[in-house]
Amino acid sequence: MMKNTLFISSIFITIILNLCCNQTDKVIHNSLTTNNFWGDKSLSFSNYFSSLNDKNSYQLLKQQNLIYEKEYLNFTKPLTTTLRNNLDVNLIKNQTVNQDEIKINLYTYNRNKKIDSIQFYRKINNDDYGRYYSLSYLNIQQNKIWQIKYFQSSKSKLTQVISYSTSIILKDGHIKTDSLFYMDESLEAEIDRLKLYY
Repeated sequence: MMKNTLFISSIFITIILNLCCNQTDKVIHNSLTTNNFWGDKSLSFSNYFSSLNDKNSYQLLKQQNLIYEKEYLNFTKPLTTTLRNNLDVNLIKNQTVNQDEIKINLYTYNRNKKIDSIQFYRKINNDDYGRYYSLSYLNIQQNKIWQIKYFQSSKSKLTQVISYSTSIILKDGHIKTDSLFYMDESLEAEIDRLKLYY
């Protein structure tokens, strides 16, 4: 009788410990995923740009931006990964005057020497167009960056896409435009005029 009780107790304790360990693993995994946000993968889907039609683009991009805002609002330490031997990329949050604005740049380093950079995420207020956004996704395995830039007005619920493109990180660390799927040249000129790049 005593042996049965001990046996059942040991099985019960083993089950409880396994459940606790599994829960701990899930929490650790989830926190690691949150801390390693290289953008929303849906930007790389083949039908991404075509899914942004006039009727739903405002809401879809607003929801997508909320993901970035959540990830990068309290982002403080650089996020670093190695793409290949001696080639690293860092996401670094730059200080802005307005706390509501967020500016994250991606920098490439070859043998610890800074080589190139690209605006990775940007949220900034603009009197002429509402807000300017730049959302990017880095596929670490492909060394490829997908990016959409747009203006969005919450008053008029209007979205004006500026560009949708891909860039590739070359072996030496330089970032080269790979494909330009869409560009509104007049809005691109406005970004330059309003000095929204950096």
